[in-house]
Amino acid sequence: MAIVRSLTAVEAGIRFRGNPRYYEVRYEELVLDAERALKGLMDFLEEDYDPNMLNYHKAGKGNPLNYASTPLFNKSIGKWKRPEMTRKGFVRLTCL
Repeated sequence: MAIVRSLTAVEAGIRFRGNPRYYEVRYEELVLDAERALKGLMDFLEEDYDPNMLNYHKAGKGNPLNYASTPLFNKSIGKWKRPEMTRKGFVRLTCL
């Protein structure tokens, strides 16, 4: 299930906080200020920032699997705070 994979990935990432090879990009930061978030990530990776990174959804239009074909949207901001988005909440929902 997607929510379990997502929670597992987040939990795994959190364990690396403080490691100099760890960099965290929050969805909210990416949606609200994508340019700044991407510049920070590229700086961390020691790669050049390209303004076309902001237009990823235009390049993804031809992808047969439809990956990255829609822009980021702010509808999901804060969604992670809902009780069902925690592992405990998910377990409770699946047991009902």
